[in-house]
Amino acid sequence: MKPFLILGLLVVLTLSGPAYALDGAAWQAALTDLADGISQTVYTLSEKAGSAEREAYESAIERTERHQRRLAEMINRLDSPEELQAALDEIRKFGEQGQLQSHTGAVALGMLKDRASFLQYGDQLDADFQTLGQELAAAGVSRAEKPELLLDRRQRSLVMLQVPIAEAVVTITDNKEKRRIEAFRALLQRHECRLLSEFAQDDRTNFYISGKKFVLEALMRHFKGVEVTSNLKAIMVLTTGGFWGKTSIEVTVAPKPEAAETGSLAWYQAVLEKDPWKWMADNDYGKLATLGKVEDLAGEKKLRLKNAKLEIWVVPSTGTKLDAIYANTVEFGDVYIAAR
Repeated sequence: MKPFLILGLLVVLTLSGPAYALDGAAWQAALTDLADGISQTVYTLSEKAGSAEREAYESAIERTERHQRRLAEMINRLDSPEELQAALDEIRKFGEQGQLQSHTGAVALGMLKDRASFLQYGDQLDADFQTLGQELAAAGVSRAEKPELLLDRRQRSLVMLQVPIAEAVVTITDNKEKRRIEAFRALLQRHECRLLSEFAQDDRTNFYISGKKFVLEALMRHFKGVEVTSNLKAIMVLTTGGFWGKTSIEVTVAPKPEAAETGSLAWYQAVLEKDPWKWMADNDYGKLATLGKVEDLAGEKKLRLKNAKLEIWVVPSTGTKLDAIYANTVEFGDVYIAAR
């Protein structure tokens, strides 16, 4: 009886066709999303200069990578020569629609070839795979020689309208259960906003975020917030001294049009936080000298800053320490600066 049951099941499975049916519409949608991501990335790559443009580029890159991962997941579900052939047909059909689509198809074809190579060297090597492998090896979808030409002027204008990026600091006050903050984080994720930094103090949390301008404007209307345009400032408290007494000064650093400072969080971290003493020596030696004493060291006059310590807060241009998006404390030990 069992042989007849097994034979019957085999007949049913054979008549029912393959278990996996390629969804052409889903493939075309995935390829279209990837093409849109590539076009936006290409445009912002050619345009990025300031902070907002840089965030536009990084936001476009993130979306493109997400669409590419989605397509890769679809390709990694392909297991048979028939499925691979159907996918190749969809890629070819998509690539015939234009230069951007052809360029996108070339990216997808590369992933499809990798999947076919993986399967050929697995347990499923057979004549069908060998034939398909030869077809894939010969297949080609042209990439754009100059990707920056993938968009015409009208399309570039549309991209800029679709992806105006801004930065803002939004402040949330919440109780110890943090339900408002959790809801706010979910809101950021839903609207694809990037959390650049955050700083919490008591029941107040300041979020430094970038995202679509209309989204940030809505957030600033609903919560307390302020837009940031590469105009962050830093408040430094520099302290020296030991057991017998300490001396501190407070210094505010803001971007200047004629100076190298950009008013970005990254600049303050890389320059001020790394070596505030050198910055002070170059910009306000007189004030720095109040923190130490000049000594002879190997025949040279040095300003000694004993047990040097930095406290730094990075805040919006009109903010105070309460509005900080970043804060840190660094202890440097004894620091020696060339005396003047």
